[in-house]
Amino acid sequence: MWRLAGQLTGALPALPGPKTVYATIEAVERFVDQPYAEQISRLRALPEWLFLRQDLLECQADEVAHRDEVAAAFGVQAAGWLQHGWSRWVRRRTRRRPSADTSEAIGMTAIASELERFDRLSTTWWNPAGPMRPLHVVNALRQAHLLDRIASHFGRDRAALAGLRILDVGCGGGLLSEPLAQRGAHVVGIDASRGNVAAAQRHAASQGVAVDYRLGVPHEVLRPADSFDVVLALEVVEHVEDVAAFVGTAARHVAPGGLLLASTIDRTWKSFVFAIVGAEYVLRVLPRGTHQWQRFVRPGDLAAAATLAGLQQIDLRGMRYLPLWHRASWCRDTQVNYMATFARALK
Repeated sequence: MWRLAGQLTGALPALPGPKTVYATIEAVERFVDQPYAEQISRLRALPEWLFLRQDLLECQADEVAHRDEVAAAFGVQAAGWLQHGWSRWVRRRTRRRPSADTSEAIGMTAIASELERFDRLSTTWWNPAGPMRPLHVVNALRQAHLLDRIASHFGRDRAALAGLRILDVGCGGGLLSEPLAQRGAHVVGIDASRGNVAAAQRHAASQGVAVDYRLGVPHEVLRPADSFDVVLALEVVEHVEDVAAFVGTAARHVAPGGLLLASTIDRTWKSFVFAIVGAEYVLRVLPRGTHQWQRFVRPGDLAAAATLAGLQQIDLRGMRYLPLWHRASWCRDTQVNYMATFARALK
């Protein structure tokens, strides 16, 4: 029966054409990725099985590579209604229910779904006219603010960052990590998406820029004693399972006198209308599914988590993005996008 099912899964999609074959591969790879994520998460607490966890990470990376290879050949954006419909049907047939002994993996499920989205988009990070165009526009605004903040806080030239250690958590394709390293900073970029890290490494290598990119989450790839002058968490807290725990972990790596800058989206009706309905479904400046409204973070909740971690908020500002003109600017309204800056006191 399983052999027949496998033959049908391989043969039927070929009838409408190669794009439907891709839709099938994508659906099956998503199905296969969940058991990998569960086992990798479970082995995190067992250091004696580190070698097995590494093997599973490599196998998982192969599945992502297969998906990216076919996406590059046929183009995920070109898939039509038939391909999307078939993909949804295959996903429903291959969906797994978590077992009773995978409590830690259940907590990772939402994170895995976020990683899937970024893995699919990883090849588009450095295309300023592609799906990441809004991020390119916003990144220019945030980079200027960050350089000004560093200059005023540390009393140095905004163009010379030599000697500063900067941690970019959720670095994506390296849109901010790379220009900071070009200005002389020692930058460590961390991302849980293998596709993102690969894209960042490829681009940095092509530009001759040295950035220390690491695959994983902070508590996996950093030592407890590692500290940084600046820690960045930009457009990442709305993609994690436990915001308070994430902020606490990031804050532990802020050196005395250092800064933590976080940007995210407020959880309001306004953000639902503009950031999801408007941006993803009406204007389509972002791929559908980029954000989940229930994961948006209230400014007060972010500040509370940072305060609990020993930081003090020194700045809060809203950001306005005009999708029709692809322009971004700072504003007082924090009910959609906002950026908060926190500082650790000198000991």
